Amino acid sequence: MLIKGYKWDMRIYVLITKARPLTLYLYKEGIVRFSSEKYDTKVIKNVFSHLTNSSINKFASNVNIMSGSTFGQGIKWKFE
Repeated sequence: MLIKGYKWDMRIYVLITKARPLTLYLYKEGIVRFSSEKYDTKVIKNVFSHLTNSSINKFASNVNIMSGSTFGQGIKWKFE
């Protein structure tokens, strides 16, 4: 699934306190991480278009190191 041509993933935080009965708490806040370059199946070795790991994407040439921004609000968005 792509958003405006970029790969993304979502992190949702859940605390499980009991297995039986299942008791869990879903934290309201989470993050969505984007790749720093548009997804392209022709260039398999381009980690900046295939991975959403922000530790890798901060080294992409089109990312402003200070703001991390190439896509809208940057390569990491909060749920809010």
